[in-house]
Amino acid sequence: MRKHTRATAVARKKTVTFRHSLKATVTARPPEFEYLNTLMLLDMTRLSRGRHRIDVGHLKGSCGKRLVKAVVNKGMITKFEIDPCKDSRPPVAALAKLVRLAQSRLKGGIGPKDLPVPFADFAAGRIEIGWGKFCIWVIIEDFGPQGGTVYFCCAYPFPLKCGALPFPPTV
Repeated sequence: MRKHTRATAVARKKTVTFRHSLKATVTARPPEFEYLNTLMLLDMTRLSRGRHRIDVGHLKGSCGKRLVKAVVNKGMITKFEIDPCKDSRPPVAALAKLVRLAQSRLKGGIGPKDLPVPFADFAAGRIEIGWGKFCIWVIIEDFGPQGGTVYFCCAYPFPLKCGALPFPPTV
């Protein structure tokens, strides 16, 4: 039996930097995900029957750690629920378009469109979730007097909402 090393199973950081018509440099990266240590203690046989909502970890976002829950139906994760930040709100159209562009450029991992996936494979670390397809850090450096803006945006499972942070980023 292989030794489970959940605490060290940190998703590879993928960062995308590109030029945009804003005359700015845009850097986008997925948030860090921290698995809960209790995942391997769950009864997989019980999860293979019925419908369950299970706390699986935390995303490190603009308002601290955001709890992530998996909705499991007959052993398969059908969706993730991410707690929203209280100060998040829908972005202006230009930012929403920029976030979608940044998310499309991030590569790797499973996104919302790839669900359902087996919960047992997720808990054992055999599936890489592309958390940037759910939530994303977007750093816009415009080199003007304000220097830029940092946004943390989540699009799943609720409509896209963003929160702004001061610049320079401390993420």
